[in-house]
Amino acid sequence: STTPVVVSLSQKSDGNYVAGKVLASGKIGFGINAYDSNNFSSNRNGIYKAEAFHNGNVAFGYQFDLFAFDESRYLNALIDYSRYKQISQRVQKLFMKQPFPLSIIRANENNGIVNVVPNISNVYRIEVSDFNNNKSIISIPIEYSALPANTTPKVRQGTYFIKSDKDYNFEKDNFSVFVPAGTFYEDFYVDFDAKDGLYTFGTDHTPAHKYLTVSIKDDSIPADLADKTFIVSVDRNRLSYHGTKRKDNVYSASTRNLGKYKLANDTIAPKIRAPKGLEGKWVSNWKTLDVTISDNLSGIKDFDGYINGKWVLFEYDYKTAKITYDFADGMTVDGRNELKIVVSDNVGNSAIFETHFFRSQQP
Repeated sequence: STTPVVVSLSQKSDGNYVAGKVLASGKIGFGINAYDSNNFSSNRNGIYKAEAFHNGNVAFGYQFDLFAFDESRYLNALIDYSRYKQISQRVQKLFMKQPFPLSIIRANENNGIVNVVPNISNVYRIEVSDFNNNKSIISIPIEYSALPANTTPKVRQGTYFIKSDKDYNFEKDNFSVFVPAGTFYEDFYVDFDAKDGLYTFGTDHTPAHKYLTVSIKDDSIPADLADKTFIVSVDRNRLSYHGTKRKDNVYSASTRNLGKYKLANDTIAPKIRAPKGLEGKWVSNWKTLDVTISDNLSGIKDFDGYINGKWVLFEYDYKTAKITYDFADGMTVDGRNELKIVVSDNVGNSAIFETHFFRSQQP
């Protein structure tokens, strides 16, 4: 089969696992969906170590001790990224179709791939361990079979074949994409199209390691909207802003997100919402001041807060979309205090919020 097949497991009395027999012909690889527990919580943590053995020899493995920050994105190649995007399941691969330089990986000359041929026995074993060397073992019997696969073959996605070690420049109508060598982890087929103002390059099921450049030319945008226009990714009805540069009537963005794109504009200023009970009220017992800020499309770029005309520090929490001022900074005075907040989005739309409140400095 060219699509992933789930291998059935049964647990033995010693706690280890044995898999159902795998019948195969040619090159195959395995992956695991695994987690680690501890005695003090119900959390599902990542595993520490995984090793795969083929006929008693280490075929593939990794141990999460230490790796460089700039290697982090290679974890997208270590998992079955397409499966993760489709069903949110992280299957960690025990092979590499094409090698990538993640320093924690140890692999044999076949990069963990098992070539199943006639008259050669295959004994495959997976060992998954935690830091204290608690270990789970899976034994997988593999047998050669010339029978045809009984699952539906994977339909090829895309028209154009990309080799991961080559540069590419795609152009059609007003749409172009430049792909530098090393952008992708594997060779694959990709769709490239431009139709009715919607532009396509692959799908978001494909991870990109480097930035590719997407460019769209549009002569019809009015001058007053030119600087408010940018490239967005389109996912059903959701639009995601990309930082965009404009040269005359050509808009370009660097992105690691494949999929559908189009041009959009944002002329609406951000929104600023202060808590109820602030304006004209005594807030001497408040420890912090929380203000909610949001933008409809291009996103927040800058925000500044002022108390009595002096700049003060507001800290931004992305998850709650709130900026918070800590009254312990001591920038307020006894009695009336003037508050001003200025918020700008990524295309220069700005909003200003002003109010006043009263506060006593006495404990």
